[in-house]
Amino acid sequence: MAWPVLCVILVAAYLLVDQVWRGGDAWTILSHGSIVTLSSLVAGVACVVAGRHARGTERLGWHLLAAGLGSTTAGNALWLWLELTSPGGAPFASAADCLVLAMVPLSLAGAAALGGLGRVGVRVVLDGLIVSGSLLFVSWCTVLGPILAATPSAAYTAFVFATPLGDVAMASMAFVLLARAEPRRRSTFALVGCGMVAVAVAESGFAYMTQIGAYSAGNLAMNGWIVGFLLIGTGALHSRGSAGQPGRRPETVSSPAWSLLPYVPLAVALITGVCVDIVRDGIGTFGYALTIVVVVLVVVRQLVALRDNAALTRDLRVAVRDLRRREAELERLASHDPLTGLPNRSLFRSRTEQAALQSPAPTLPAVMYIDLDGFKKVNDTLGHAAGDALLVAVADRLRTCVRATDTIARLGGDEFAILVSDPAAAEALTAQAGRIVSAIGQPYDIAGEQVTVGASVGLACSEPGAQTGVDDLLHRADQAMYAAKNAGKNRYVDAVAAGHAPTALI
Repeated sequence: MAWPVLCVILVAAYLLVDQVWRGGDAWTILSHGSIVTLSSLVAGVACVVAGRHARGTERLGWHLLAAGLGSTTAGNALWLWLELTSPGGAPFASAADCLVLAMVPLSLAGAAALGGLGRVGVRVVLDGLIVSGSLLFVSWCTVLGPILAATPSAAYTAFVFATPLGDVAMASMAFVLLARAEPRRRSTFALVGCGMVAVAVAESGFAYMTQIGAYSAGNLAMNGWIVGFLLIGTGALHSRGSAGQPGRRPETVSSPAWSLLPYVPLAVALITGVCVDIVRDGIGTFGYALTIVVVVLVVVRQLVALRDNAALTRDLRVAVRDLRRREAELERLASHDPLTGLPNRSLFRSRTEQAALQSPAPTLPAVMYIDLDGFKKVNDTLGHAAGDALLVAVADRLRTCVRATDTIARLGGDEFAILVSDPAAAEALTAQAGRIVSAIGQPYDIAGEQVTVGASVGLACSEPGAQTGVDDLLHRADQAMYAAKNAGKNRYVDAVAAGHAPTALI
């Protein structure tokens, strides 16, 4: 609450001095200059406060902005002293101006740290160059060109040239930051960016009016400084409210509308060039050369965008292909036994139901339930790893005993099942069951040991004319398997032969 009150007090004091309490020239210079200096000072303090609540590069960014504002505060104070004590007023390109100009590199470094621009790619660099070239073109047509045409010395020319260039750089950074900002920080960057633009405009206005001898305390340049400093301070304090909010990386948040922001200065430069060309009958050699450079930058930017879009499309296709492969793998894992790779109980039942629907009524597919005899002894003696290896070996042998149209499943533990969807005849089914018992009964080499297990197999198939369902078929195969165990193990038993006849459906 204290910050809005302080801003209101500063603005009210400026308006009071400017409109009501008018004194002599010295008083006007002192009052207006003091308010500008105080505005930059309180903005710097706000950046220090924001830095204390930030982390990492964001903290460094706020502290660099605070250093830049501290430099311009010292420069404004020195300029105010020279303006009041020197016979001819503060000279242009003095030490005070150097201190004010030092705000540019410090502010640029601070803004880059705030926006994390050390991680961005070629497109952001090109956006910055397009904005800088466009604003430099505007500055050349409106301020820089006329000033350089009347500069008295090379040193003076260099300083005059540095001021608008620094302003162009600050304004360019403001546009790039705002275009790249995360949604949660966009309001903060908008305030800081607008403040930097206001300060840049005020600096250029000060340089131009000083050159033509039209500068006086209390003019439009001072308004820009005060507004710019207060906006930067407001953005700094506003950042504390969004410091703990979750956000996304800057590379992923730019919407199409915000991505067009760097082209706003390009449109302004185009309009300015047309107007200046009409009024002054040309924009000069440098202006035309700068126009060509900006156009080339725009073309390169679009080519880079096309390249990035093609790469993004390629990466998206790869990602979709990977997702589909992972989805298929997850579906396989959900329906298959991870140890043996065989279908699990759920998939086995589903395939049995599908086979029953496809079989001509009233025929049902045949089912064999298999339980290993002696598996627990192997598992307890040689360990679980040996038990798992034995289950894998049993699954491999079962694969050699079935046709391609049959389904082998591991129901759990040492229980397996086989779905024979189209048994040719009962004799063929029993022969297959006999081959399974014989194959499983052969010795296994597990962990350097010779082990032997047996198989109790129960088989069940539909009887001609019997109205049975899948549940009844599976139940009869299970009962037949237990009958095989009770009969001495290591054998197969037909459900009908064991007395487990089909149950009629009512």
